[in-house]
Amino acid sequence: MEILVVSNPKSGRGKARTLAHTLVEAIAQRGHQAAHLLAGGADQLDAERLASAAALVIAGGDGTVLRCAEAASQAMCPLYHIPTGNENLFAREFGMTSSVSQLLRAIDAQRIARVDLGRLRTPAGVEPFLLMFSVGPDAGVIRRLSRTRKRAVGHAAYVRPIIGETLTPLIARLSIDVDGRRVVDERRGWVIVSNCRHYALRINPARSARMDDGQLDVVFMPASSSLRAMLWMTRCALNADLARRGGVVARGRTVRVQARTERHPACYQVDGEAPSLELSNLNTIEL
Repeated sequence: MEILVVSNPKSGRGKARTLAHTLVEAIAQRGHQAAHLLAGGADQLDAERLASAAALVIAGGDGTVLRCAEAASQAMCPLYHIPTGNENLFAREFGMTSSVSQLLRAIDAQRIARVDLGRLRTPAGVEPFLLMFSVGPDAGVIRRLSRTRKRAVGHAAYVRPIIGETLTPLIARLSIDVDGRRVVDERRGWVIVSNCRHYALRINPARSARMDDGQLDVVFMPASSSLRAMLWMTRCALNADLARRGGVVARGRTVRVQARTERHPACYQVDGEAPSLELSNLNTIEL
């Protein structure tokens, strides 16, 4: 059978590309066909290319997984994440590592778990996500980082964006509906719509989220300042009951978010990546 290996040449300071070559050799020695593609390279990765593949192995971070997810979903091609990014939340969820022997065992076993693929819909277009969508300080940090980042970097590169967002935060006024029920009405704060229980820095605000239950977990944390947002992060890290502390927790299949700010358009992030669309007055997040 054919196994496709995709690597992000920028991920892990070049580690992903080197590791991909090792993976291709190991897969071939196992008696399978193996091909290596570079994420964003000349070879197009689409559903047609994946139709004949038994599996897609991705060496990179969560952003690389996200960029492959739509095509893999359309082709019904299972994927395996070799973690070389900063957080690697998808790999963490399924216990995937950079171990070559573990990958080979997974290919042989062919035990496949089906997961939900979320989509953000705005008048400007549709954007998929596997892990989460959010409007809040985390999105502001990612927006600032994306304006200056030219290559893959470690956690240290987030220091300046975090300081900038702390000093001049862009906290939106939000209205949120879950399956047609208004749960937040014109309140400033931070909303995270999770398809996965894991989050950056292990703060994990939606610890009950599952990737295969057909539901999105919504967490709203009211905040009008950076200090309040940091307090919520601390509560998340300590596994506090957010609803008892004044947060809003809900679950549903369809979430509608209205986000307003006084100056710039509200920004969002999906799976730790900068947005490709601009939020409108009405944005739908669904499975």
